[in-house]
Amino acid sequence: MEAYDNEHQLETRKPCVVFRISGTFMYVIMLSMPLCAAIIAIGLSMIKDFQASTATACRVWNLFPSVSAAISCCTPQKYIWRLLIALHTAPRFMVACMYYNHYLAFRVAGSRRLFEIMVMVNSFLHVAENFCLLLLSVVGSDENYDIHEKSFIGFMIFSECYMLLTLAIFRWSRSGGPWSKQDLRSYSCKTVLAIFNVSSFLISIYFFFRHNTYCEPGMYSVFAVFEYFVIISNIAFHSSAMFEFGQGQLVFSETRVNNLLKSM
Repeated sequence: MEAYDNEHQLETRKPCVVFRISGTFMYVIMLSMPLCAAIIAIGLSMIKDFQASTATACRVWNLFPSVSAAISCCTPQKYIWRLLIALHTAPRFMVACMYYNHYLAFRVAGSRRLFEIMVMVNSFLHVAENFCLLLLSVVGSDENYDIHEKSFIGFMIFSECYMLLTLAIFRWSRSGGPWSKQDLRSYSCKTVLAIFNVSSFLISIYFFFRHNTYCEPGMYSVFAVFEYFVIISNIAFHSSAMFEFGQGQLVFSETRVNNLLKSM
């Protein structure tokens, strides 16, 4: 005890970074997962399970499998799809929160309350789209068709609405000042991809109903190709977030306590 008579203890707290990743690298890894999952699932289905993945109720010739068939009919592709989709899901929920705070940081012209409501709705659409994607991936069409079908419909509705509302919010959020070159590139990219995605979706619906109505050979494959376009443009649209967050970093840190002895 006598040793402490002439000394007292000082406590210092210092943040220490334990993990750091750039926004661009995070997005490349996160969005390459569903793209790779789709390529692997479709490729393996065509190579090793062609008949099973391209068969339809019409019993006509087809060249390409639909995405639902490719991720549900056979192994190991459906397990690869489920694993990669599940791994990319958690960061996607985080991105929805990031965009929510990103938009609310802007000073906008017009009704602030309406803008905030639109941002909240957009965040909900983002989360709902991600959840439906996860659900349709976990529950295959050959396991529970009703859940898979409703999840797919929900995914498409939420994703299309999210894209269109994002364009409106993005434009409104920049109404309080001049646009930067980065903003112009981001908005242009989002607009082109949203138009391409919606157009591909509408065309795919036409060929889907045409196939079911007339049972023409190869028509289901045309539907499948436009379904591929929908998926690719959806992934590309979400990757445009690199314009907003690519220069940032995801950082985890801990606070370390250092105890120092100082003479009286």
